[in-house]
Amino acid sequence: MENSGPPAPDVRGGPVFLRFFQSGGVEKSQVLGQGGPAESWPESPRSGNVDNLPTLVNYHIPRTGGRSRTQFLSAVVGDQGVFNTMGQQKRDFDEYRRLPVEEKRNIRLIAGHMTLQCLKDVLQPMFGITFVRNPLLRTISHYNGFKSWTGHPINFWINKNNITLREFCLAGVREDILDNVMVRYFLDRQPGFMQIGEAHLAEALKNMHTYIHFVGLMEFTEESLRLLCGVLGVRDMPDIPRVGALNQERKLSGLDHKDREALFLVNKYDMLLYEHAVAQFQKFREAKAAG
Repeated sequence: MENSGPPAPDVRGGPVFLRFFQSGGVEKSQVLGQGGPAESWPESPRSGNVDNLPTLVNYHIPRTGGRSRTQFLSAVVGDQGVFNTMGQQKRDFDEYRRLPVEEKRNIRLIAGHMTLQCLKDVLQPMFGITFVRNPLLRTISHYNGFKSWTGHPINFWINKNNITLREFCLAGVREDILDNVMVRYFLDRQPGFMQIGEAHLAEALKNMHTYIHFVGLMEFTEESLRLLCGVLGVRDMPDIPRVGALNQERKLSGLDHKDREALFLVNKYDMLLYEHAVAQFQKFREAKAAG
């Protein structure tokens, strides 16, 4: 498939992957870390006392409802103990790295876009949380988001040149928002555009299982958050914020075949990762139902 359309603006400015860029599916799922199921974790509270929680990390893949999730988790742990790499209280993760150990222990929640290395550098014990989303819908969401993001160079490029969804997918503007993004979030080193392969998927799944202890599905945010609270032993569940990114206009049925082809081309391995997460959920659900 040839790349066509006006050249994309260079907004990368160096290493592309996860520049703290501010930016459907089946059902909720869980992926367990090497330490075993969350229920068997020594740091996982069973009394409902959130003071006994390990450091929660909301590992935010773009366009998966991460801001709403941070709002929810902040209500769980208390706003004073939140370290966020996004939003009005944005802080660089290097600031966290420089903190004394005692100050790190006072941080109850780390949230936002970050690299896999950031996740590895969180003081133990920690409990990694991420949500995945139908990759095709996630990409459409990013395209629509840029179209309305006034002042951003990609917004200017899209609207000035009437860039289609297909052209957006294939332009290689940023690897960290296109081209198997969910796989990329679990890689230490980033291949070039359209260079993701089976070995990268295997590495991503290994890292996901190692550093993430709960995976939810954005399409089923409420169910996923209820399940998460159950895993953590949180009895007083906060109100669940509305996830505004889910709307009917992003259905795949309205796309022409060229847009569909482009979406599948840049999400091939993300689809496999997503299917894996769904399968893990189904196993988890069966285990819960069995008692």
